[in-house]
Amino acid sequence: MPLAEIIKKISTTSKLPEDKIQEMIKAKCDSHDGLVSEEGAAYIVAHDLSVELFKIPDESGARMAIKDLVVGLRNFEIVGKVARVFPIREFQKKGKTSQVGNFNIIDESATTRIVLWDQKANIIKEGTLKQGQVVKVKNGMIKSSDFSPNGKEIHLNIRSQLILDVEEEVNVQIPDASESGSSGAVIETSLDHIQANQKIRSLGTIVRVYPPAFYDACPQCNKKVFDNKCNEHGAVESAPAMVLSLIIDDGKGAIRCTAFSNVAETISGLSGKEAKEKTENIVLFQEELDNKLLGLEVEFEGSVRDNKQFDRIEVTINSLNLNLNPVAIAKQLTKD
Repeated sequence: MPLAEIIKKISTTSKLPEDKIQEMIKAKCDSHDGLVSEEGAAYIVAHDLSVELFKIPDESGARMAIKDLVVGLRNFEIVGKVARVFPIREFQKKGKTSQVGNFNIIDESATTRIVLWDQKANIIKEGTLKQGQVVKVKNGMIKSSDFSPNGKEIHLNIRSQLILDVEEEVNVQIPDASESGSSGAVIETSLDHIQANQKIRSLGTIVRVYPPAFYDACPQCNKKVFDNKCNEHGAVESAPAMVLSLIIDDGKGAIRCTAFSNVAETISGLSGKEAKEKTENIVLFQEELDNKLLGLEVEFEGSVRDNKQFDRIEVTINSLNLNLNPVAIAKQLTKD
């Protein structure tokens, strides 16, 4: 359900003006330090005001189209085809081996990602879940995600059900497995198996942060400029763009990863200009970056390249999720 529609429904039911609802949503976003999307905050506001956004006929939740799922929803039911199954990933946390797996599910409206933790992921490890199967998902925890086709993903918890081979019609075409495994596809893999020219998604821990470097960039396209001249936009007033390199380790391998410009700003929490100003005291700035980033569990996507100058494989980061917390998520998923 679109945000505007949610606001309208809350306003109609609660008799509060829409601008008041928008203020309440903004306050919820601020109180969660930006970790909750506007949709998620709207759902929380609806709950606080006892507004039922969806009619829930029974404990299992209402049948919904994937496009109508919203962050924060827990009682629902969807049916779709398995569009793609990703390999299991194992990771170490406090001496314990855990695993996570996921797959994409598609219906006539949209595609989303289903996330399976620990024992629930065995359905992938054992090969029981296959591309093209019609499955039903009942209940779960819907979260925002940069790695899901629709920007949301469903984490299955103790209340969730995943029913295979449902006898219902889902009128969508699934690409052949050979197509989904093409060189242009993003593959999920551990860091000891990556190869040059792959596009990967992986999970690991930031174990080293290097001092950032900078280059003069066009403020419109972020491409490198020389003497304030951009090949695409002509004469411009250049701005400093940041290059941030990290070492990420997943327990099986470690890889140097580099983020440029906007991605580097997202990771550091600073604009290129702010970061460059902080390099005037590089010792304090390095300490600030280390305190912010070292030891964080992250999920990232990137392109693997062969750095022939240093004879090593590296990853150029396209996106990185800093808010991943497997232990906290695992604890939350086991709650009744």
